[in-house]
Amino acid sequence: MLDPLRSQGYAAGMIRKRIRRFTWLLGLAVLTPTCACSNWEPTGESLVPAQMSRTAGMASADGAVTFWENGSLESKVRLDKGPVAITVRALGNRVDGESPALLVDLDGRKVGRLVIDTQGEPKDFSLKAEALNTGTELLRLSFDNYVAKEVPLQSRWLVVQRVSIDQGAEGGTSP
Repeated sequence: MLDPLRSQGYAAGMIRKRIRRFTWLLGLAVLTPTCACSNWEPTGESLVPAQMSRTAGMASADGAVTFWENGSLESKVRLDKGPVAITVRALGNRVDGESPALLVDLDGRKVGRLVIDTQGEPKDFSLKAEALNTGTELLRLSFDNYVAKEVPLQSRWLVVQRVSIDQGAEGGTSP
């Protein structure tokens, strides 16, 4: 009896073998996240700004992102319906009495505005929000460098070092 690999050619047999292996591995990759998410409990999540999607700004080696112009950071986060506390560790500079501000959205819904009123040392700025659904939501942080003045502001910047999300007793409805 002839070996099936030899009768169809060694290369064809190896290709089929690799396809079977790839299909098996792909099946594991599809099943693994589903299994991991089924026992998920909200305890808190820390996001590295440099690993979030961004529309502007520059990432640094320590994971922070610096904005000199309008820009945003966004990431999908897994939340349960209910209170959410969002904390951003940041610093910025005030120009003409105007501190940088960070707008916070969950799934396109504005949940707050953080005024980054620190210079020199970074601080934690927190707000409370409400997750309307259980599941994945898009968290977006937007730096709007525009201020209505006759002469535009020069050299205002913002550094986002860390973003933390906690659910439970710390969360609540935003004011």
